[in-house]
Amino acid sequence: MFKPLIQFVLQHLMQQNAWAAPLLQPFANHTLRIDFKVAQAMLTILDNGELAVAADSATADATIHLPPSLVMRLLRNDPLAASLISIDGDAGLATEVGKIMAGVRWDVEGDLSKVVGDIAAYQIVQLGQKKFESIRNHAHTL
Repeated sequence: MFKPLIQFVLQHLMQQNAWAAPLLQPFANHTLRIDFKVAQAMLTILDNGELAVAADSATADATIHLPPSLVMRLLRNDPLAASLISIDGDAGLATEVGKIMAGVRWDVEGDLSKVVGDIAAYQIVQLGQKKFESIRNHAHTL
């Protein structure tokens, strides 16, 4: 049910961050499992370095485990948050994907501008950043 959505989001992020695909090309045809505890995604690395949803029968070459508490710790800028991430399997693949995940940025304003226009997109992003900062401050006080 979520596989097409996951694939669409990943492909979109890879297109916005074109620097990441060449880093994944050495791992072509490898499968990566991302375990969020509440949901899991199996991804295959394509020859061009892009990611696709893996077949149901695929076995993971590497697994990255991300605990649910990680989000709150990242919001608080906890320096030990990364220590909560565990990796099984091909450590080289998982480490490279971890580096890429840390550097990938979503151009929210660019995507919104296609729907609502440049000025409205800018204002929405500014409002979102203020709300996010408020949430971050609340998380820190918790």
